Amino acid sequence: MNVKNRIILSPPIKSRSSKVLKLINNYNHINWVYLGENVINAIDIEKWIGKKGEQIDIASRLQETAHLFRSKYIDYVGELNNGSANWWATTISEKNPFISTVLLHICYLQICKELLEKNQFTHLVIFVENGALRKAIIKNFADLYKIENADNRLHDLTNAIKDKIKNILQKIYYISKNIYIIIIIKYYKLNRHRYSCLEKKPLIILRDWIDYRSFDSKGQYKSAYFGNLNKELKLGKKHFVILPYIININKKILEQIINSNEPFIIPHVYLTEINILSKFFINLSVLESYPFFNDLDITYLIQDDFKKDTVRFIDALLYTDLMRNLSNSNISFQSCIYLYENYIDEKLLCAGIKKYYPLTKLFGYQHSTAPIMLLSYFFSKKEYDSMPFPDKIITNGQYFTNLFKEEGYPSEKVATGAAIRYGYLYSKERIKYIREQNKSIYTILVTPSASFNETLELLKNIIQAFGDKKQYKIIIKYHPALNTKALKKYIGQLPSNTSISEKPVPELLNNTDLLIYNFTGACLEALYVGVPILHVKSNYRIDLDIFDYKRTNIYSAKNVEEIIHMGDELLQMNEEQLKPKQDLWKKVVEDMFRPVDESTYKLLMDANG
Repeated sequence: MNVKNRIILSPPIKSRSSKVLKLINNYNHINWVYLGENVINAIDIEKWIGKKGEQIDIASRLQETAHLFRSKYIDYVGELNNGSANWWATTISEKNPFISTVLLHICYLQICKELLEKNQFTHLVIFVENGALRKAIIKNFADLYKIENADNRLHDLTNAIKDKIKNILQKIYYISKNIYIIIIIKYYKLNRHRYSCLEKKPLIILRDWIDYRSFDSKGQYKSAYFGNLNKELKLGKKHFVILPYIININKKILEQIINSNEPFIIPHVYLTEINILSKFFINLSVLESYPFFNDLDITYLIQDDFKKDTVRFIDALLYTDLMRNLSNSNISFQSCIYLYENYIDEKLLCAGIKKYYPLTKLFGYQHSTAPIMLLSYFFSKKEYDSMPFPDKIITNGQYFTNLFKEEGYPSEKVATGAAIRYGYLYSKERIKYIREQNKSIYTILVTPSASFNETLELLKNIIQAFGDKKQYKIIIKYHPALNTKALKKYIGQLPSNTSISEKPVPELLNNTDLLIYNFTGACLEALYVGVPILHVKSNYRIDLDIFDYKRTNIYSAKNVEEIIHMGDELLQMNEEQLKPKQDLWKKVVEDMFRPVDESTYKLLMDANG
């Protein structure tokens, strides 16, 4: 056991870190690392440790480790498949880094191992946000290193009780809300007789996400993802129904659906109270131990992920009941077109259709981007052999067709379509960017993602890099889904050269010299018109940059120093230096998102006979 250096493992909460406070008071300098997604914690730690401590930068190593473990992790999860139909409704099977934290925590665990092996820090404090990860660190390394745990068992017990109560309350809320929706539907007299005209007609299911964007000011339905596909189906005299996946189901959205005069089949018309109540007691059995990953015991990490299987788990399982109930109502389907991201609800939809409509064809439309680290899109060979999967996937463009085939998608199941959702990229009104020479002030547009933590981290770095510097004008364009009020508390007063804009991104790009982003589609708009872009890596979570598959001359910075250096390099390029890059960038965007033409809808129509 290594006892030379002092190592303290602590939650990122000052009131629970008495050992850390004593260490700070007794020594002139400590090194600390924060392993967690909550950026507020990292900011708070930095404040109360102050100049007595130095944060260890793990941004590059975190992303390198994630990429290194990527394929191995996909295969590992594939081996966990226990053959249960309910497995495909679990968070860990989905591998979606927006929800599942297993791979992220494995990377943290590996980084922790490397820090301990280097043995270069006399006083090292490891702040860990997640309780399961703290337990995993102790389990893996306590026999090799003297690690002082600043937390106590009482907190672990309290957190376990809280998690259990939270799990039960989430289920109760979800079930109550869905039964309430059934009651509303009965109030509107939306019984199954409304759909009796659909019986014995072979129908096409158009499964679409429905929210406030799905209806115009006149209440007419227009898909934000499928565009005019419903109109094309009508022109082609195809019999179809729209199966809505309602993002935030409420009375208003139901009224819009009912009044739209479109052939919507609301799932709750065919679901019963018993269908919903029966899901309360369904849980996938969690094992006491799981296989090691890269010589690391990750049992606690996997068990922690299973705790997330509440609302989404139940929601996905209901598709089996829905398809059974539709089948019993003599409604038949010849095919189903749905938005493809390989999420758990899609898999259970596919499984339900294949079980009760074995001759029905499934077509997934890849409507969005597919970053290489968005692991829900990818699977092992063992997974594919049993995973509910569409008969054909239609991509946004050749770029994603190539990516999917390289990653193990069967060639015959992938076809290149076009980017209906991203058609705005090719607007004729767009102005191509031309670099002015000898500018005294450069405009930098910052477009953070919808994530609060990612936005806070990005803005913190940008303000340190360019804030109050007269040669830069900083414009922040927040994501529309972001809660900006909470940001003000941690960002404080913006520097004198920084402002927030509500203008649309295309308009802002007309006067932008550099766009800086973390995970947002605005980078594609910038590239297409020739505005240079700079990606900023995260120090806390796995990056989902779309250009990780092929960097294609896209710059990516890991810290403030690199943001300054790379930003200045891109801003100082003249027109002659930029021109070949701009030509390449435009080609990349067109390769990713093929422009919509008359063949776009025909491909989806032909897929359905």
